[in-house]
Amino acid sequence: MLSAEPCSPTTTSTASDILRSGSPTAPATPFAANRQDTYLRALATIPHLAIHFGRFQRSIARMPLAQPAPGGPKIVEMIKTEEKRTDVNIATHLLCDAFDRDCEAAVMISNDSDLAAPIHLLRKRFGMRIGIINPYKKAPCSRDLTSARPMFIKHIRARVLRDSQFPDKLEDRQGVITRPAAW
Repeated sequence: MLSAEPCSPTTTSTASDILRSGSPTAPATPFAANRQDTYLRALATIPHLAIHFGRFQRSIARMPLAQPAPGGPKIVEMIKTEEKRTDVNIATHLLCDAFDRDCEAAVMISNDSDLAAPIHLLRKRFGMRIGIINPYKKAPCSRDLTSARPMFIKHIRARVLRDSQFPDKLEDRQGVITRPAAW
């Protein structure tokens, strides 16, 4: 899903104005891997788009149970999956864009509070206009992101999401890309 909404009433934007996208690299299931590979191929058809990857890390963690059964274990081992480096990569590239004067405005699709400090810095030091689109329908925007005072905070609207979808079929150098039933 890519959307190119105007950042202000006097600024227009097109899909070709979107220059970078951040995305984790390793989905949790093989089915998700196929969909993600298809999506990344579709993204690669957009001119001037660079994709910067993070990764998922799996580890075994010992965690306390919230409500252990009487006489049962209080600590259990579980598989913990964490997204790593995506927020740092996004912040790093935004800072480089600001240093190089390569970007006037940015829109982040995130509710990750780890991005609050970079947003605040970019606004204060570089005067960069930054908007946040919260990808979670019912969750309020992170308090930390709100306190960074972005230019706007919005949710993804159903109509914009629908209108921003890739067509059912695209072509790249490898051949035809067929849109899956669900991304």
